Amino acid sequence: MEVIAASYEKEFGVPIDLLFGGSGTLLSKLQISGADIYLAADSSYTDLATRDGLVSDTFDVAYLTAGAGVRRGNPYDVVGVEDLVRRDLRVGLANPEAASIGQFTEQILRGQDVWEDVTPELTVPTVTELANSLELGTIDVAVIWRVLAQQYEEIDFVAIPAFAVEKKRISAGILTASSRPEAAMAFCRYLVSYEGGLAIFEEGGYEVIESRGRIGEETVIE
Repeated sequence: MEVIAASYEKEFGVPIDLLFGGSGTLLSKLQISGADIYLAADSSYTDLATRDGLVSDTFDVAYLTAGAGVRRGNPYDVVGVEDLVRRDLRVGLANPEAASIGQFTEQILRGQDVWEDVTPELTVPTVTELANSLELGTIDVAVIWRVLAQQYEEIDFVAIPAFAVEKKRISAGILTASSRPEAAMAFCRYLVSYEGGLAIFEEGGYEVIESRGRIGEETVIE
């Protein structure tokens, strides 16, 4: 997003200010944030924001797949959900109240009847903090996004079937309280175009979604 914002400002002369945080943390701030656009790692958050009248138009950006992030070479032979309850491993999880991947992790582990058995060494508000801790070696395994693991030399990604059954959609929504809705719409259209944001997401290893937005009650394929 930093690259996309810089590219947009260079091309159109419109500065984009970015505030980073977990999807849930940002959602809780929307009513008082004074922001124009909400970008969530999981479209369920923009759906909630739409339901509560905080967001009007939404745009799908890219897919995310979750699994286990481990140290390079997978020294502890992590292969599945059962490894997240091992007592010999330092497990890191994202906070379900703050981050989309934390909420998804709780959903999957409850479905596997192991959520109550997990004793994380580390619980943090964002998935990036988990990846940083993995790379530093302060934890042994964490549930992270595949594309994030690809951005760290010291992290390998282990696909876990229970998590792979569902992909999450990164989604952007224009806030109904935006003081610059036309400018916000222009940036969102740039974000989901191959001439703009999608190409940059794709270069970063993301599985992008064909430019698709929901404007009011009308779905638009661009």
